[in-house]
Amino acid sequence: MTTRKILSTAILLLCAVFQSCTRIEEDAGDGGRMSYAKIIRSPKGAREGVLLLKLTPFAKAEVLASGTVSSIDDVLQPVSAVVFERIIPEDGRFEQRHAAWGLDRWYSAKFDKNVDLQKVAEAIASTFSVEKVEYLHSPVPDYRSGVVPSTRLKTASTTETITTDPYVGLQWALRNDGSIGPLFEAGCDINIQPAWGRCSGNSDVIVAVIDTPIYTEHPDLAGNIWTNPAPTDGDIHGYNFWEDKGELNWKYVETAEDGSDEYADHGTHIAGIIAAVTNNGTGISGIAGGGFNSDSGVKLMSCQIYGPSDGQYHLEAASKAFVYAADHGAVVANCSWGYPEAIKTEEDWNLNTDGLEKEAMDYFIATAGTDDPHSPLKGGLICNSAGNSGYTRAGIPTWPAAYEPIVAVTSIGPDYRPAWYTDYGTWADIAAPGGDALNSSDNNPKDGSIFSCILGEPSMDYADGRDVNDPYGYMQGTSMACPHVVGTAALALSYAKKLGRQFTLDEFVEILLSQTRDIDDKFEGSKKMGGYTLQMADYKGKMGGLVDMDKLFDAVEYSGRALDAPEITLSQKQLWVNPGETDSMEITVSDPAGKRFFTLFNDPDGILQNEKLEDGTIRLTLVDSPELVPGAHYATLTATNVDNRTAVRRIAYIINRAPTVAEGFHSSLTMELASWAEFNLLKVFTDTVDDSITLSVRSENPEIVAIDHQKFSLKMFAKRIGTARIVISATDSGSLVTEVECLVSVRDKVNENGGWL
Repeated sequence: MTTRKILSTAILLLCAVFQSCTRIEEDAGDGGRMSYAKIIRSPKGAREGVLLLKLTPFAKAEVLASGTVSSIDDVLQPVSAVVFERIIPEDGRFEQRHAAWGLDRWYSAKFDKNVDLQKVAEAIASTFSVEKVEYLHSPVPDYRSGVVPSTRLKTASTTETITTDPYVGLQWALRNDGSIGPLFEAGCDINIQPAWGRCSGNSDVIVAVIDTPIYTEHPDLAGNIWTNPAPTDGDIHGYNFWEDKGELNWKYVETAEDGSDEYADHGTHIAGIIAAVTNNGTGISGIAGGGFNSDSGVKLMSCQIYGPSDGQYHLEAASKAFVYAADHGAVVANCSWGYPEAIKTEEDWNLNTDGLEKEAMDYFIATAGTDDPHSPLKGGLICNSAGNSGYTRAGIPTWPAAYEPIVAVTSIGPDYRPAWYTDYGTWADIAAPGGDALNSSDNNPKDGSIFSCILGEPSMDYADGRDVNDPYGYMQGTSMACPHVVGTAALALSYAKKLGRQFTLDEFVEILLSQTRDIDDKFEGSKKMGGYTLQMADYKGKMGGLVDMDKLFDAVEYSGRALDAPEITLSQKQLWVNPGETDSMEITVSDPAGKRFFTLFNDPDGILQNEKLEDGTIRLTLVDSPELVPGAHYATLTATNVDNRTAVRRIAYIINRAPTVAEGFHSSLTMELASWAEFNLLKVFTDTVDDSITLSVRSENPEIVAIDHQKFSLKMFAKRIGTARIVISATDSGSLVTEVECLVSVRDKVNENGGWL
């Protein structure tokens, strides 16, 4: 993977650097100020003994001609060997594209760690041979605790399993029925079960896990591991960028902050969430792991950017990984890591971190999927964990998650509320289950966390009691939230592939972020974490909506463009009838290439009337009647051409009824004079189609009871003795209105026993 070039025998002593910089600032006029503008990031916390340099095109030509850059040699008085190593390796297939992006001009300079790093950077930046000089910082995985193997815990699970995999009941993020523990709220999951009925994965969709290595021999992952069709350096299932070799290395042990042994579990845990083989009677269920309707799972490419602490410190590994992933067919990248330094504004990011890693990310974003004309996505989707220091950082952006083209993922627990650790802010894009041990059940201190695959290498000795024959365990963090979004995106792209649809990156990101569930109304009260009390109101509007697989699938059907398949066009998004109404739409089917096709219409509930018109057009009509079951119903239209390319559209039709008053609503209550009462209005009404309800409240006697209505919250203040009539109205998306009255009696206490006057 690496081409090395030796530049003279060269780096300077500390004194030589001081002399060189002094001379430059005296002689260069504005060159001193210009040199500082070339320097990217801060030397604080940077790796000693290494700098990244982007050469000018002329300096690049000089390296190719002579193996040296004379102007840099003139500045760096030689005292020991300097190795210039091209970072993005030469690749005949993509060399022209790399050169067009300027990636071929990035080199690393490695030297004595005892030499003053900042002085070296300033000296090199003063030459006209470099465009940029970048300090190198190490990314940090975004998880809040080490893995806890399943063998160390009693397990609780949901009451109903949804696959044949024995541990799926522990995966509340897939289906949460609220039964695991008292702090679990039913429905707080990614809503995957309906989607699996339509698609469960596609092996043409490749996901790059840029992290610690995936344990590719894991029994629940092996079937969905990507295999390089043309390996060049032993890179069978990905690449080990840490040690610069094709063979992945998970056989190492590091020391965690608490002194315990830490293993290469992180990437494997992430991989299991995305695409553990589903419905195979083994272990857990991956989001896009295949297993239903003869679907295969998406493929997992392991891009190892962490490794043994005594490795070669190829800390530009992440940049290499993005380029490798784009060039080898990945269209989605999972990045569950970040940097400890805060980039507070987009301007700061552009000024201070416009270096190699950003260029490599931009390369992936622009070029991934473009080599395959049948790729469901043109451009590469990068999802990045938001970070795990929100309880102290209070909304400050984190790099690289806050970079605008990247999808920043926040974390929730099984109660719809922000996990205690999650970073958040207006820069965050989407929320997903990342686990929160504070929500665990009484019999398992970790089942509020995320259960997935872990390392089970039999040749290693483990100090945490894990069973290598049962390699599963719990972790929590935005690291775990990120793959829930990545798995969702990969599954949606699999569905697009199945339907023969294709998206630009902007189109796909738009539906990924818009087809979510609003959870701001869940952010009430506070959550205590150690010495911190987190006010849930601080998170409103700063977490993103909760990822929803079924809603995203619906959007895939209505978005993008047909690819070598018949086109199905709907005259409107859905059919909708209020009581006694009729609605109709027309569906037009055609084939862009003019090929013959046939159609198949399926309405399981047998409600729609369908009429074939001329020119491949079908008219669907929905007529309401009292015996119809209210709610959302679905039909499908399948069109297949002679090349066996199929397009499928799901047609939603809604039978609407007015909101109803929830059971248990009390139409009267008594308040004490000068007291407040607060109510959650969501508990007053239910709606048959679970659509958006608009609430309004009025007090017909405001001199007795004053009200403060904010969205779903109603506060009442008892001003004087008497009876007030409070009217609460609910209007649904079909403009149907239901009103309910509540009589509020205001009384005064007459004695200590609570008798009313």
